[in-house]
Amino acid sequence: MRPTHTHIHVRLRSRFAAVMVLCVLLTLVRGPSAMVPTASAASTFRPTILVSTEAFLVIDDDDTSADVVMRFGDTLAKTLSFNRSLDRFEFNDDVYVAGTVQATNTVSGANVYAAKSLRSSGSLVWEGAASGSSLIVSNNVGIAVTTAKAKLSVNGIMSGVTLYATQSFSGAGLTSCSDGTTSKLLWNATTGRFSCGTDQTGGSSGGNWSNTGSLQLAFDSRYVNVAGDTMTGALNIQSGNSAAATLANLFNVRGTMSGKSLNVMGTGATALLATDTGNKAVRVGGSGMLLLGTRSDPSTVPANTAGLYAQKIAGKTQIMQSSGSTFAATPLQASLFGNQIMILTPGGGTTVNGQGTTVTNDTTVSHPAAGQVFGYMANFATTTTANDEAGTSSANTAFFRGSTAGANGFFFAARVGVVDATSITVFSGMADQTIATMVGADNPAGNHVGFQFSTGRSDTNWMFTTKDNTTQNVNSTGIAFTANKVYDLYFTCTKQCASIIWEIRNVTDGTSATGTTSSNLPTTSTALRIILGVETETTAARNIRMQQIYVEADR
Repeated sequence: MRPTHTHIHVRLRSRFAAVMVLCVLLTLVRGPSAMVPTASAASTFRPTILVSTEAFLVIDDDDTSADVVMRFGDTLAKTLSFNRSLDRFEFNDDVYVAGTVQATNTVSGANVYAAKSLRSSGSLVWEGAASGSSLIVSNNVGIAVTTAKAKLSVNGIMSGVTLYATQSFSGAGLTSCSDGTTSKLLWNATTGRFSCGTDQTGGSSGGNWSNTGSLQLAFDSRYVNVAGDTMTGALNIQSGNSAAATLANLFNVRGTMSGKSLNVMGTGATALLATDTGNKAVRVGGSGMLLLGTRSDPSTVPANTAGLYAQKIAGKTQIMQSSGSTFAATPLQASLFGNQIMILTPGGGTTVNGQGTTVTNDTTVSHPAAGQVFGYMANFATTTTANDEAGTSSANTAFFRGSTAGANGFFFAARVGVVDATSITVFSGMADQTIATMVGADNPAGNHVGFQFSTGRSDTNWMFTTKDNTTQNVNSTGIAFTANKVYDLYFTCTKQCASIIWEIRNVTDGTSATGTTSSNLPTTSTALRIILGVETETTAARNIRMQQIYVEADR
């Protein structure tokens, strides 16, 4: 059956689905069920075979109210319809186009998918979120604008961690601001815009500046050159932003520092430390003081100089003077009128000199000729009777640990020479007893503090001993008691001391030891005297020598 129409019009106009409809109609070769209009006013047109030789075919052109529907298959139920109210073609399944789809108007839907690429010669607009690994736009991109005038046009705030431009940056009020003499770039935080202002001072003398070195060196006069420089003003060094005085080390010189003078200023007008170039002297001024840190004896001192330093001897800090290895370092003598001082020194014949006290000697006193081992010393010798004693002591008991605030305490120093080291008992120190009592037993009665040696107790080293009138405390010094050696013996009890610091030096061999004891100290209010004694434990005489014994106290 062939239609009699000369021209059949399907009013699809520019809709892209018209091409699909014509392709289906021209290739349709199935039976009467191929086209079944579903609307109530649908056509009853049911040809067995439809062959069209015309350029146009009209389907239900007379029905102007119902949708036009073409169904494919009884059970397949796939349809192509024209929705009159929405004025559009509709498919009830997916549409696949092997070629190109072109739209001169709007393409829309829940999803528009392109397997390879989606291109638009005009605008590509999406109203929801866009996602993906890359978005490539060959022309301009606009955000919240009607027309993108640049590669990226944003109407609003654009933010991020970094904004980087490889060639140029414009906008935000930026204009030409390139006058090297008078231009300066200004930023207004309120408006968020730049502007170009006029430099009120201009360039160097109104002209251009040039330099081949560091800008810091050229413009910042606060700094000096690393390689050396000259300062015309004062250099102030402080810790951080605080100008307050501090003991922190703020200035280190790694090498020799030289100059005509050096002044160390405090907070006052007078320098705390200053060099006097005219008198070749160093002055300590104002309310300052010279503080010397403690150290060991120096091995060398420059020629024609003397070293002045501090050193602890038995816990007491002494000011020492040294000329290096040429002479032994010696403490500077304290003022004799400042403290209570007792000194026992060799005299002549059978006499021992005493300063600050009278002297009590026991048995035989002699003064052998000076020798290289002992120098000049007083010698105290026992008889050949076993348990006989000899020695020297101050007649007065004058020194206390102290129970009165602000006074007492003592410093003891003695240099003794050991002649015999067998069958002997020796004591050198302070006690409230006599010489005979202090060497007559290993644990003598009364109060005492000092150095002791007893072969009857099987001692091999000097022992440091204290007793509080009841209990004796004995500790080894670790320094051997050896014949023909000279020893310096020291101990210190500060005011109302709770412990006593001791030190022993083998002057002959250059060894020493120090220690502290707080057990069984002499009672605080018991007066003590100086004692050096020796007892023979055999029927042969035993000797001990003394160069000096020195004790000082505050009063």
